Amino acid sequence: MMVDTSRLQTTSKIQIVKADCSGCGTCVVICPKRAIVKGRIFLEWIASACIFCDACIDLCPTGAIFETRIN
Repeated sequence: MMVDTSRLQTTSKIQIVKADCSGCGTCVVICPKRAIVKGRIFLEWIASACIFCDACIDLCPTGAIFETRIN
C-alpha cells in the first residue's frame, strides 16, 4: 500500500529557548540537514529543511531545544 505524502503537513516545530541556550553551536554542527543556523542575533530553525530526527534535541548540552506539536 502506497501512502501519498504530498499533502501531509508538519504538525510539530522545533523551539530553542534563548534563555537556556549557551550558544555552543552543537545543534548547528550536528544537524544533518542544516536546519538550525546561526542568525543575525540568535539561532534560527529552518522548518522546510528539518526532518525531525531529534539530533539537536538529544545532543543539546543545556536542554534548550525541544519539539512542540502544532494544534
